[in-house]
Amino acid sequence: MNTEVIVSCAVTGGTEPVAHRPKTPAEIATYKVEPYVVAADVYAVSPHTGRGGWSWYTGSAGWFYRLLLESLLGLRLEVDRLALAPCLPADWDGFTVHYRYRETVYHIHVRQTAAGIGEIRVTLDGVEQSGPAVPLVDDRREHAVEVCLPRRRICPKEGVPSTSDFGLSITDRSLCAAEPLPQESALT
Repeated sequence: MNTEVIVSCAVTGGTEPVAHRPKTPAEIATYKVEPYVVAADVYAVSPHTGRGGWSWYTGSAGWFYRLLLESLLGLRLEVDRLALAPCLPADWDGFTVHYRYRETVYHIHVRQTAAGIGEIRVTLDGVEQSGPAVPLVDDRREHAVEVCLPRRRICPKEGVPSTSDFGLSITDRSLCAAEPLPQESALT
């Protein structure tokens, strides 16, 4: 694969998975599989209700990765450009991604602005782009991409979990900064 994506979103401080996480001794005894992998199945029929299955023999992790990358973070490779259409929860300030295209790294900083103010704005190395995408060039340099989008106005429905229910948080709160993350924070 010619592209590599490294997402610096912390999952409960980087110590727990986003996947099904049993929290009590009884839930752990019922789930019975590793909490640090994505299970293909979580049974819903008695007598195995809540039990995980197929934890290592699954494409679930790949699909989960694509769901987060393409649908939530809104990053989609289109030949030689990266389309940007984040669909973030209202309680996220933003996120940072270090996107490697061949031998070139794009440091992408996304932040949400006040609700309903303007349209999505994208800059590449300080130059505003004409739409929500950036051209990808393999020039072996590092590039800074800043994405500012209006915070969505959504009234949460009762019973619908928020991101905090899944332990999701963002590590980089100084978004739209032109400098890359410190070396120890960059994942490779």
